[in-house]
Amino acid sequence: MISTYTDTEAAAVAALLDGAPEVPKTSEASFRSFAGQSFNRGARDFRVFRSGDLCIALMTSTLLSDATPPVRHFRIVVHPGQRREGLGAQLMAVLEKQETLPNTVLQCNSQKSWLAGNAFLEHYGFHVARRELLMRISGTAPSALVPNEFTFRQAAPGDDHAWASLHQHAYGCEGDFSPLTPEDLALERASPGFTLIVAERDGEVVGYCHGLDLDASEGLINSLVVRNDARRVGLGAALLASTTKTLLSNGPTHVSLNVVSDNRPAIALYEKMGFHSYDEILTYHRLHRS
Repeated sequence: MISTYTDTEAAAVAALLDGAPEVPKTSEASFRSFAGQSFNRGARDFRVFRSGDLCIALMTSTLLSDATPPVRHFRIVVHPGQRREGLGAQLMAVLEKQETLPNTVLQCNSQKSWLAGNAFLEHYGFHVARRELLMRISGTAPSALVPNEFTFRQAAPGDDHAWASLHQHAYGCEGDFSPLTPEDLALERASPGFTLIVAERDGEVVGYCHGLDLDASEGLINSLVVRNDARRVGLGAALLASTTKTLLSNGPTHVSLNVVSDNRPAIALYEKMGFHSYDEILTYHRLHRS
């Protein structure tokens, strides 16, 4: 039975993702934090397919109405033991009927190695619009000196305005950008393994690196931002090294990140710091069929 997701089902959803080997695992707390982000609008468009107390399929879906053009971002996951029974097709049919705007683009992220999921999307007319490298480092954190004019510290709630402003500075030009609200920032701070290291110069925050735990074995560099006037002095490398060290010290055995495949300067930095690519994220697009 397909029903609207509720917060009480976070544990069942985490169990579903844990049982689907081709998708990233997540904890109950991490999924609850994700569902609560403002751009998901209370997870009101999320759907679950239940069998008794089990969640056997999931669709996350949200309409980013402020994007240009409007974007409905989604993901469909079906438990391996329930595949080839039409559950994915039923959820796709639900997706097609959800609220839309003129020229809305349906968007789904998938990994290059997820062959069955990619074939499913291509069957429904989706095409790859963007590629991002998935990169990872294992075991030992890289090292880099903090440039003399900067100081590092863990962020406090009083840094939220600077964090949100730098986030907008770095990602505001993306078509599916969503600003960080105070509620979003509070949810991020509550995420497992949360770390936010800020770089200050003359008392002003000019860069940050945000990390969290995806699960017990994997940390994630969620974003690394350095203001334009603080670049080319090694600040990004130092922030990345410090955040990776913090994540690994919390217990994960490796740390991952993703970067747009044609961003050669960033890729060169990550490779220099010991990260290696192991897969690609494919962003699939298709115009919504009215």
